[in-house]
Amino acid sequence: MKIKMAAIVLLAGFISLNANAGFEQFNDVDGAIGVWDSAGTGYLSTITPFGLADVRSITTNNLTFELLPNINLYGDGSDPYWANGANGAKVLEGLTLWAMAPGTDHELTADIDYVQFDFNVDAYSLDRAYSMVAFVKVLDSIGETYSELVIDSVPITQLGAFQLSINPTAVMAGQLLQVGWYLRGPNVSPANSNAYGSATITVTGLFALSAAQ
Repeated sequence: MKIKMAAIVLLAGFISLNANAGFEQFNDVDGAIGVWDSAGTGYLSTITPFGLADVRSITTNNLTFELLPNINLYGDGSDPYWANGANGAKVLEGLTLWAMAPGTDHELTADIDYVQFDFNVDAYSLDRAYSMVAFVKVLDSIGETYSELVIDSVPITQLGAFQLSINPTAVMAGQLLQVGWYLRGPNVSPANSNAYGSATITVTGLFALSAAQ
């Protein structure tokens, strides 16, 4: 765990550092589906808005997620663009995330210089065909390149407690901050979806902080 020498204070009038306080600074949990060719090398499109059930399965407090291989785009199996045998004909990248988005009440500001993301992997049984990565990053949304200005990420392959953090700089104010996971692998037939496992994750902390000088 990183320790800062300066005193840590919460933004937005929070008076205590508890497991849920930082979530109030972020928009609601969100996400999308990225579509790649069957080799996973050529990006095809992004499907939004969020709402595809297999990207997430959450508890009522929005802190526990079961991330599943995606079956939504397999359809009835008659369209070869999506369906081709037991596995789908495309690689899907399902994003589940929170964001501090430009132009909203929750925006990355110049005084935020530390973002911390803590979570536990409670269960993991994903097939090797799938990769899962946790991340916290700032993207260049002002320049519309969406390149990563700063990122901390980790592949998830086992149970355990994880912590990620980044240090945004003042020049990143107004950019897009995203925190969450992606699950990437073939879309599958609903008839075979149980064969590919899942991952269950509980978030224990998400904070955007400012160091008092």
